[in-house]
Amino acid sequence: MTIAPPDPIRFAAEGPAAQLFRWIGGDPMPPMEVLVEGPAGTGKTRTIAEWVRMVQIRYPDSKGLLVRKTRVSLNDSVLPIYEDEVWGADHPMILGGPKRKSRDSYEWPGLGTVILGGIDNPTKLFSTQYDWVWVNEAQELTQEDWESFHRALRRPFSSVPWTLLVGDVNPEAETHHLNVRFNRMEGTTDELTGLIRGQRIVTRLHHNPVMFDPATREWTQAGKQFIARQIGGLTGVRYKRLYEGQWVSAEGQVWANWDPAVHLITGTVTVDDHGRRMLTVVGWEHPIHLRWFAGAYDYGYDAPGCFQVWGFDGDGRAYRVAEVYRRRWDTEQWSDAVVGLNETYPMRAIISDHDPAFISHINNRLSSIGGRDVGAIAREANKHRGKGAEKAGIERVRIRLNPAGDGRPRLFVLRDAFPLGIDQELRADGKPVCLEEEIPAYVYPVTESGKPIKDEPDPGCADHACDTTRYLMDWAEVRDKSKDPPEPIFPAGSVNHLLGLEEQWRKMGWKRPPGSSK
Repeated sequence: MTIAPPDPIRFAAEGPAAQLFRWIGGDPMPPMEVLVEGPAGTGKTRTIAEWVRMVQIRYPDSKGLLVRKTRVSLNDSVLPIYEDEVWGADHPMILGGPKRKSRDSYEWPGLGTVILGGIDNPTKLFSTQYDWVWVNEAQELTQEDWESFHRALRRPFSSVPWTLLVGDVNPEAETHHLNVRFNRMEGTTDELTGLIRGQRIVTRLHHNPVMFDPATREWTQAGKQFIARQIGGLTGVRYKRLYEGQWVSAEGQVWANWDPAVHLITGTVTVDDHGRRMLTVVGWEHPIHLRWFAGAYDYGYDAPGCFQVWGFDGDGRAYRVAEVYRRRWDTEQWSDAVVGLNETYPMRAIISDHDPAFISHINNRLSSIGGRDVGAIAREANKHRGKGAEKAGIERVRIRLNPAGDGRPRLFVLRDAFPLGIDQELRADGKPVCLEEEIPAYVYPVTESGKPIKDEPDPGCADHACDTTRYLMDWAEVRDKSKDPPEPIFPAGSVNHLLGLEEQWRKMGWKRPPGSSK
């Protein structure tokens, strides 16, 4: 079954991004790499998704890869646009396959194939050859990630006359490797192929026909509302990046030692045969035993609220394993979320912003689960009220972000740790939706001369997840460590461990088996 070409009235590419469609036929040939960059709301994702549709139609034997840092992160970002807006939810290719979360590909007779993937499963990605690769939210990738796709762009018997690596990005720091890369090679020619090595496609809000009517040259109602929300909600570096589309660094960043390449990890938490919660991280040799958990909450209604769960290993390192970041949730909705998370990650404590109703409600809900009393584990955070009130918690986080004696930091953030998804309204408004999106723009205010005022962070920046983190890290440093579970004496899976001899050894006063060198 061959699908008819799209109706040109249904979608029309505007501005520089229309160049993507002129390359489809191979005359002119596209460059080797394309970076589609621009602020939130400029239509980058929709435009590239429509380009993918046209390639599928024009070249039925084509095969392309749609990829992001993790496969699961595609579910709430590009796939709803590709399915619902580009093809339509009732299209047989959409209806004739698995549900969105469990899909590996989009295939239908008479159409090119789209493979879905994530960098978290590189072996699977590179077992296939592709005509094109689209990296959604390419700013999340390392330079090695980005360059690795060139070895997968090789289908010598395809009817597609070109290969192309294309990524869409929201501008970040001017030192980001993609900005540096395209500054260096944009417009240069590859000596072997004669192709342009790289080209930027810069999009702006008026290039999105949903926001700006090209016929009347006026903002649409949606555009007016979007601009009003953006201007009212964005300040500083986020304004420059997400409204003006500039590649700029945040000056006066509170946690300037935050490095996504180091602190943002990809992995999964599972329960092993002994009931232990183990964190397996991509690229790490051994899984991490998360020995205990704690939660933290920052109140919000019109402004977002945030709840986080952090796991701690035997060395006291902290790992954010779950986060809920929502606007306009009431106490019952938050308590439902917390109770559910406590089933997955039994929490020793919940450190809360000043919200007596929430604290009381959570303690009541948790005390009645299964008839067991877990105690009043929710309590108010130490807010250190007064001038410079936030310094203590901020410094706790800053210290944890620094390398410890073994060269590794003491705080990590698990990527895509959003069991209830992300707030799509916040995403549509160009606002942060999680801790890792807040940190880069979590800055100090500055004087007229540009000098940071390092008493308290700028009240204009989003700080809901950052506050939640500092509440918990402040508490974690002064908690009662006598309640920590003991280190295991015998290796997991050993005969003595399976026979349950740990307790007998402890009663005899031995922390290690006799003859052990440790």
